Amino acid sequence: MVLLAVALLWRSLRKAEDSKAGHTIQRGSLQKLIGTFLAILLYVPAFPRLGFIVATVPLMVFLFKFVGEMGWKISFAGGILISLSLYFIFKVWLQVQFPIGLWGI
Repeated sequence: MVLLAVALLWRSLRKAEDSKAGHTIQRGSLQKLIGTFLAILLYVPAFPRLGFIVATVPLMVFLFKFVGEMGWKISFAGGILISLSLYFIFKVWLQVQFPIGLWGI
């Protein structure tokens, strides 16, 4: 996924250079892209150590708040709701094994 993200970024930057219209990635979009990339890089090692729910809630809150530009209440509610929903779908319904994490969650 990381390689695909880098390839898409490279492709979009290259198209912007080649384009006569001068379309470029706007600063806010680039900051969101880099922030998302760094958040996922932090999520990957946190997932096996902290467990699914404890690692996923902060990631979702970050994505809602800083990438989606939602308010804090919506970000926390959405982060918790999506994390618990995904946990139910994968762990309970599909019976996918997740790392237990520090707190056994």
